[in-house]
Amino acid sequence: MGLFVIGTGSQSEKAVLDKADLDQFIDYKTQDFLQVLKVKEVDYVFDVLGDDILIKSIALQPKKVVSVKFVDTSTMHKAGVNLPGIMKWLMKMMMSKFVKLAKKNNVELIGQVTGANGKMLQKAVDLISVNYISRNFKSLSLTDISTNGLTKTDVGKVIVF
Repeated sequence: MGLFVIGTGSQSEKAVLDKADLDQFIDYKTQDFLQVLKVKEVDYVFDVLGDDILIKSIALQPKKVVSVKFVDTSTMHKAGVNLPGIMKWLMKMMMSKFVKLAKKNNVELIGQVTGANGKMLQKAVDLISVNYISRNFKSLSLTDISTNGLTKTDVGKVIVF
């Protein structure tokens, strides 16, 4: 995919993350990635933490943010998740701050919904788990994780949390 991969973690996790052949490491305990990286310097963000990290990730103004913590109620049915209308409405309200921020920053925000069996979520966990970082992130296709995520033709800088 031609990606320059930036990973975040603590110093104690750095040795394991080095096995993933990262191009850049940010120690989140001593560095704020918003201070290390410039706005629009990162093209893609893969976020597994959500909340404040998702807000900061959107503030970087990448092209796309794929987040396992963001729920896009309009695409839940594709993963076999069919919630009652009131639950969808509540989730949509809870996610609206992220949607508004992404729109304001011209960022495509992609939510990950795994469905009841969790197979896709397990793939995501396997790809980033400190017990399974034997895969080279530079060859990682995030379309394994999100059908609307990165494609094999996407190039640029990506940050993985």
